[in-house]
Amino acid sequence: MILHEGVFEGITKPEDSFFGLCSGQTRSPYEVLVASAGWYNQLGELLGGGDLAIRDFVNIYTGLAEGDLESFVIVPNTKDFTPHRTLTPKVLTESCWYIIDHSGVYVFDQRFIIFEELFVKYNLPAILQKREEAYGLIAKHALH
Repeated sequence: MILHEGVFEGITKPEDSFFGLCSGQTRSPYEVLVASAGWYNQLGELLGGGDLAIRDFVNIYTGLAEGDLESFVIVPNTKDFTPHRTLTPKVLTESCWYIIDHSGVYVFDQRFIIFEELFVKYNLPAILQKREEAYGLIAKHALH
């Protein structure tokens, strides 16, 4: 499992990590899709956190191999939620905005309409999902 707890913490150079991510990274306000998000695996373990731009979504999606049973779950840092080391499946599915796996980007953020053109431009298969479908997506990877 490449997406294990804390995998992006302590990394200071993008070239030294999976997907070019460093925990605590910031992106330009003009390119950020999700600011100060917590990044989790399908088990609810915190991988790291920071801003994510469309190029990060592309790197994550293309970095997960076909048949890979891992998910990269993005939970925004909001007034109602701050990242914790581990989340229960219930909290993870109720809080996530995006789940990225080898088959695409599953979107639970209703602001999707704003970013839809970006997903198309970068040839990312993005699917707007109902909140109740998040649990099934996470569970299918967590069971393996």
